[in-house]
Amino acid sequence: MAPDSKICITLPVKTASELSAALEKARQSGNSLVEIRFDALDAAELPFALKIAESAAKTGTKILATFRPRNAGGHRDISDEEKKNFWNIAANSGFWVGDFEPDDFLLLDSATIGKIKNQIVSYHSFAPDDVSANPQAVYENLASIPQAVIKIAITVNDAADAAGLWQLFSRADKFGRQLIPIAMGEAGKWTRILGPAFGAPFTFASQDEASAAAPGQISATDLKKLYRADSLSRQTKVFGLLAGDTSYSFSPLIHNSAFASAGMDCVFIPFQSQQAGRFLETFVNSKLLNIKGLAVTNPHKVEIIGYLDELDDMARSIGAVNTVKIEGDRLLGFNTDVKGFIVPLKRRYPDLSGARAAIIGTGGAARAVTAALLSEKVNVVVFGRDPNKAAEFAKDFSVASGRLPAEGGADFRGFDILVNATPAGTAGEFADVRLALPDGLRDIKIVYDLVYNPERTPLIIDAEQAGAATIGGLEMLIAQAEAQFEIWTGVKAPKEVMAAAVRSRLNKTSQTSGKP
Repeated sequence: MAPDSKICITLPVKTASELSAALEKARQSGNSLVEIRFDALDAAELPFALKIAESAAKTGTKILATFRPRNAGGHRDISDEEKKNFWNIAANSGFWVGDFEPDDFLLLDSATIGKIKNQIVSYHSFAPDDVSANPQAVYENLASIPQAVIKIAITVNDAADAAGLWQLFSRADKFGRQLIPIAMGEAGKWTRILGPAFGAPFTFASQDEASAAAPGQISATDLKKLYRADSLSRQTKVFGLLAGDTSYSFSPLIHNSAFASAGMDCVFIPFQSQQAGRFLETFVNSKLLNIKGLAVTNPHKVEIIGYLDELDDMARSIGAVNTVKIEGDRLLGFNTDVKGFIVPLKRRYPDLSGARAAIIGTGGAARAVTAALLSEKVNVVVFGRDPNKAAEFAKDFSVASGRLPAEGGADFRGFDILVNATPAGTAGEFADVRLALPDGLRDIKIVYDLVYNPERTPLIIDAEQAGAATIGGLEMLIAQAEAQFEIWTGVKAPKEVMAAAVRSRLNKTSQTSGKP
């Protein structure tokens, strides 16, 4: 099975009219391979939807037909009789491929299945802790059906959980079988991006960001234009974000735009993982992927140091790494946060000497901020919700410490600069966390929030209302990303391209949400 495109758009529409509109949108976008989730349609809509799909197939659209019952991950309950009736019609509709469960090859007449040019045999597990979802055992079961493309979709919470699934490529290659391995969820996005590069005939995508048919499904636009999935190969150099939560990050947008602008065969991928050591062992030491560098963020900036072969002076002095370069078997650690942080600040506050700064946070980012401010002779006080951690942090840098209340905000009057180096305010579970009391920002000259998504955090809004100047985390993100790009590639970073990519996405998001 060799489609023209390596990206298949999934259409989980509910009515025939919605299907017609979605197919036309796909045609206008140049997407010739689409999966129609017929199981998402009501039974009354099926005859009309089948006619519409048949017409699209006759005009050049490659249709992947799926009619999956609820117990196999479908949208509704489907009886055996209804399934037989559907496939009897679908088999004569000119569809390019049918997606079947193993039992379908026993239920359906072989002549019916044979009328469809290509077949996929699928397995889906939507529970991350499903002990039955053993990739090797599942593969052997599906491989018993000859000629069919093998598709295995499991759910993962950690990028490393999908390694066993990925290793099936070697077995599929050995026996001449095509494999589509999908790890569902945010932690499995890397499998969707890199699948075609390793031999999958295609990967599944949503038509837009709002219509994902499965957890972690990426839009067709991002797969094509951001990740360039159609042009990746096993030789493509892989860079990635190593983070406990990658869902909010703009790093893939920044670095992939830079790689494309520079004409490099490189891709930047989100790797959501909870343990730095396990990640490195699974992906880097084993050479499972052609990883050449990592951007490292919360909660790994300090932990990862123990797994590296060498640190630059800055990373060593502050005890935190946000950039890893891989040269052969050696892992080299750098810190670009210091430069990324201080440059935007000095644009607004050129003479920092003698200023008083309050830093919220005791993690890797706070270490970089503290080092940067101390180098400018700033008087620093570090605040944390855990007084013991704050005191230990303060001792490392010979600065004072303060306690942030367990709930609510603190009073930062008397400081010139306030820096938030925690996830508070980040989109998601920390979105509504307040760090300062209503009057706690009085007299502050500048508030610097390292959070960049959303651009206007609760702290930034509070600071504006208090009359303080503000700096959002986007400026630091881009500045430190420039330095990362240059460490990895040895080429000057396309700063304007990186910044424009983020601004374009933010403008699009605000237009969609209606928020400024």
